[in-house]
Amino acid sequence: MDLKGTTRMKRISLLAICLSLFLGGCASTGAKETSVISDDAPVDKIVAKADEAAIGGDYLAASTLYRHALSIEPEVDVWYRLGMSLVMLDEQKQALWAFSNVLEEEPEHRGALQQVALYLTSKGEGEKARTYLNRLLAVDPDNWRAHNALGVVADLAGAPDEAAAHYRTAIELNPDAAMLWNNLGYSMYLNEDMLSAEENIRKALTLNPGYSPAKRNLALIHARQGLYSEALKVMLTAENEATAFTDIGVLALKLGDYDQAEILLAEAVRRSPTYNPEASRNLAAAREALRKTASNG
Repeated sequence: MDLKGTTRMKRISLLAICLSLFLGGCASTGAKETSVISDDAPVDKIVAKADEAAIGGDYLAASTLYRHALSIEPEVDVWYRLGMSLVMLDEQKQALWAFSNVLEEEPEHRGALQQVALYLTSKGEGEKARTYLNRLLAVDPDNWRAHNALGVVADLAGAPDEAAAHYRTAIELNPDAAMLWNNLGYSMYLNEDMLSAEENIRKALTLNPGYSPAKRNLALIHARQGLYSEALKVMLTAENEATAFTDIGVLALKLGDYDQAEILLAEAVRRSPTYNPEASRNLAAAREALRKTASNG
């Protein structure tokens, strides 16, 4: 029995970590009014207009203008700005292409190294990401985001001790970041050190009481301790009812608490506004486990 939590929950928590590494969240990409610029305008004016569009949140217009400028005069800084606009448009492969062009000209470009590492981490290519992160730390040893990202890579590789060491280094550099304390707590959770896990995650919630990843992880800790009511209470502050009952119910099933799993998953099915395949599938598994237990008893 895997007692380190469900695969889905691990993916949820680590995804939240990955998406928080370097970006503060994507802004709206809806088109906004952008002044037309002539094809024969000077490059600096095209770039200035692109910057104006990006600042205004019109990343589609910005990326188009940056491409136009690059077709006239390739510049490293413009390649990087194009890459960031493409990130905001969620055009990750195109962004990777832009950042690769940056690194061809400037192999130590911190922003491009950072963004390529984020992309590779989000794709589960940990070893490749590690290479870029180490390159970044070679030129910027106090980059707490890089240390945090190395922790994520280690967690994804199933090495919580290594991950915790990276998170602690990041915390030394940026002690007020709730994300870092939560990530350290999650590594403790994966290492089955529930006391340290809860301590660090509560520190994250002290710094940011509304931080949903920490709330979810605290709920997982309560569930691992058999405190399902407490777990559900916390999870309901971070998720909708159906998701909260499903997540805690699935973990109860993994822990072998079939009675609790059946109760929680049945409630998840009842509270789901539409068909909930995960809750239904795991409810059937819990009932089958109870049937087998009864027949063997």
